[in-house]
Amino acid sequence: MVSAVLIDSMASNIRARRFYEKIGFHLVEYLHFSSVECTLQRLERSLWIKRLQMTKISSIFKKLLSTKIFKAN
Repeated sequence: MVSAVLIDSMASNIRARRFYEKIGFHLVEYLHFSSVECTLQRLERSLWIKRLQMTKISSIFKKLLSTKIFKAN
């Protein structure tokens, strides 16, 4: 079983870093490879599972709210 995922990306690639943060990765450390500065980011399995559960719950509520029973008068 996987307990976490590690990724590294170029520190200058702000769009990629923001994308990873949006899905739950957090910064672990900065790394230096010759002339390139990278970031090491980590996503814990437990956090990913919690996010999936919240997404499922959110979609259930959206479906319920879209039914006629829950529509406001």
